[in-house]
Amino acid sequence: MNEFVQTDPNCVLLYDASCRVCSRGVLGLKKLLTKQGVEIAPLQEQWVKEKLHLTESELLRDVRLLLNDGTLIEGASVYRYALRKTWWTFPLYLLSVLPLFNALFDWSYKMVAKRRYQISFLNNL
Repeated sequence: MNEFVQTDPNCVLLYDASCRVCSRGVLGLKKLLTKQGVEIAPLQEQWVKEKLHLTESELLRDVRLLLNDGTLIEGASVYRYALRKTWWTFPLYLLSVLPLFNALFDWSYKMVAKRRYQISFLNNL
């Protein structure tokens, strides 16, 4: 059985390659992501900087997903998007969009994203 309800070929997951937590997570999911048609690229690549037109600090603030139609999804919404596409995580997606849980999901993402370098250091990643 296919793990995804729908695949989005040629979408690109953009991550902060200077963050060990981010890099490790992406490398751990690389096989699953590429199997589902998701390409992976560091936010630091020149083509990404040119495409997104963001300052360096803005660029590295959030994980991003660039869809094949040009749509850019950022931050916690990337995780919601992934949860929605995978049949066994779809219930978590539904939970993440409920009003109270939506705010908690966004807050949790922001706290981890803001402290990802400290998390890497503390966990010897």
